[in-house]
Amino acid sequence: MQGRGAASSWVSVTPGGWRAVSRRTLERGSGVETPKLGSVCRVRVQSQAADDPGAQTDRPTGVDAQERQEDTHTAGLDGSPSSVLQVPLSEWVELRLGEGQCDVIEGCLESMRAGGVCELLVTALDSNTGPEGRVAQRGGGQGAQPGRRDGAPPPPCQRLRVELQSFSPGRESWEMSPPEKWAWIRAHKQRGGERFRAGDVWGAADCYGRALVLLATLSRGGAGASGALGSSPDDREDEDKATEGQSVSEGEYRRVRSELHANMSLCQLKLGQPHKARVSAAQATELDPASTKAWFRLGLACSELGELDAARTGLTRVLELQPGSASALRALRDIEAREKAISCQLGRALSKMFT
Repeated sequence: MQGRGAASSWVSVTPGGWRAVSRRTLERGSGVETPKLGSVCRVRVQSQAADDPGAQTDRPTGVDAQERQEDTHTAGLDGSPSSVLQVPLSEWVELRLGEGQCDVIEGCLESMRAGGVCELLVTALDSNTGPEGRVAQRGGGQGAQPGRRDGAPPPPCQRLRVELQSFSPGRESWEMSPPEKWAWIRAHKQRGGERFRAGDVWGAADCYGRALVLLATLSRGGAGASGALGSSPDDREDEDKATEGQSVSEGEYRRVRSELHANMSLCQLKLGQPHKARVSAAQATELDPASTKAWFRLGLACSELGELDAARTGLTRVLELQPGSASALRALRDIEAREKAISCQLGRALSKMFT
């Protein structure tokens, strides 16, 4: 079965930040199945010229023009760890859905069928644009659009052609057993650390976010797989019996979740998101009150927000858990210096009022 025109849009993460992605279906492919978590997809991505009516004027000709045009089309698409795409162009490659190797392409593959062809328009979001969630309307409806100020030039964009030749069977998260989920969670956590050390902070945060989403389904007594809305107490009891002996201990669950929140907080600090970093670090300290990393990052986030009393509390807690911590002592000295500067400014302001 073939068809054209179906469109959708969403927001994806890349090493350079958020990208708005618009998709148009060129060929629907065959069958009704689409890739699921763990599906190994054989895919080819090609770069195409984006429509630009203004580019028709004074366009250079000859070999130099062709090389310049190719450079423009493939800018940031070389498949390197810092590029928009982390897959090579114009080659058939295998990509495992859910690993987060290339979020832009994964978002496209999620609703494609074998033999399907799609066209993507990938646009950089400006610094003032922030997505409300990790993804927006993947697979249908109206997604996020590039944000820009009135009168500002449109952000650069790239047009891609994505072909899905075939894919192996996968599973939805609710179909997976607890051990399978834990394998994915640990893999996401490990990849997050590798990406952070490689300088891909956005990619690291994406990995930690994926792990936290899966981890939430293992939560007991909350919004996990056994606490889903619409399930009866009898259903939940049956599910608990089915997974008895396979679930991880409560202590292990809290430890891993705390580490993921603490790692996410560090990424958010690096990305200039102190408000989010404070929330993540606070969640980590609640789960593991003995985590020095979580308390330290909470102190740094509060310091960046100007909440010096809260910052001092967090850093003091670090010294209680790890006496003599050089990093905590330096941060506390910085807070003391800032407090003295504020006191001096306040004193000068008050003196002017009474002179």
